Amino acid sequence: IKDSRKKYYQLFTKIRLYLPMLLIMKKIFNFISTISILLRDYERTDQVFKLYDLTPKFMQRRIIKKLKKHESGVKLLRGEYRDILEKIYDKDYLSQFPEGSFGNALLQLPYMPLTSYQKNQSNLATAFTAIHDPLHILTGYTTHPEDEACLQAFSWHHLQVPAPLIIAIGYALSNPRSIPKIYKAYKWGKNVPWLLLVDFDKYLDKPIEKVK
Repeated sequence: IKDSRKKYYQLFTKIRLYLPMLLIMKKIFNFISTISILLRDYERTDQVFKLYDLTPKFMQRRIIKKLKKHESGVKLLRGEYRDILEKIYDKDYLSQFPEGSFGNALLQLPYMPLTSYQKNQSNLATAFTAIHDPLHILTGYTTHPEDEACLQAFSWHHLQVPAPLIIAIGYALSNPRSIPKIYKAYKWGKNVPWLLLVDFDKYLDKPIEKVK
């Protein structure tokens, strides 16, 4: 009986030791797998949002540390801005805003309903997802794959996780003619104030040009 208890205890110890490692490895595998899907098909924008959520914790430390220095950043990490994501993807809600407004411009983008995966993302990934469509409006980049790559290059300085840069570089390598345009977007994003802290809910009824 003592021997069997010892064996079970050793087995339990090994499981407790290796399970967190296996979960981390699984997340890294899913992260790499999602990148490979995007590199094969840049129109799979749903994978972009998934990539935000799959970003390993150690890759998020820089942005989290920076967010904690700002009151609005702390609120973002607590999940207090999660409702903006629902509003940006709600066509009925956006239809109330007048033509020429920021909210109406969001309504004109190709509609893609929120997936159950997006609704259950981490607070940080939710913020990354919520800023994506507003950046389309602010920058003027369309949903064409090349423009999506430009938007990712622009976004990198604001999100500060590897995913946007990986997507932009991957597209640039497979489409060399787009490199100047993508690099220009990268430099542009670098010179713009930090947009992740902006509460876009306050600007939905404002004229687009005023918001810009």
